Amino acid sequence: MNPVSLVQNLGNPSTTVDAIAAPVRALAELFNKELASVKFPDVDAATLTAVVARVDGQQIEVTRLEEELARARGQLDTSRDELGRLAARAHAYARVYTEDNPALQSCIDAITLPRARARPMVSTTATTATVHATPVEGIAPRKGKKKSARDEVPSQLFGDEVAGAAELADDLAVEIADAAQ
Repeated sequence: MNPVSLVQNLGNPSTTVDAIAAPVRALAELFNKELASVKFPDVDAATLTAVVARVDGQQIEVTRLEEELARARGQLDTSRDELGRLAARAHAYARVYTEDNPALQSCIDAITLPRARARPMVSTTATTATVHATPVEGIAPRKGKKKSARDEVPSQLFGDEVAGAAELADDLAVEIADAAQ
């Protein structure tokens, strides 16, 4: 198998990686065919072939490591997202728990968590479907302010996890209040 094909098959098949410039590879091939018997003081077909093989091998290793790094970064992002959701729940619980302790409540209030990264919207329906609106006869189009994309997409201040955490925190506060009585 051609080293370029090997590197190409490791990752995205549409991305071809060749660490050796085409003219250099062509020269090495020329030394392996038409100039195979020609030897210069430090350059011959064997020397060129060995260095070409070493560069090809190193490129394969670099490509493999880059793919491994990309997977590790993806795992790190997933873990960070999980930690962000967990921290939001912990913050919500702590706010409810410290309602009767102003000193501790001020410590909790002083902590401002970073906003969660926007997760890509995943649709359970086909993403290639296009909806075309057809005007209804006899009804004029509505005039007024144009809707922006922001108006058409329902916004949510916190994710479902935080909303669920708030409900759990409320339930927990009730249980704590009942236990304290």
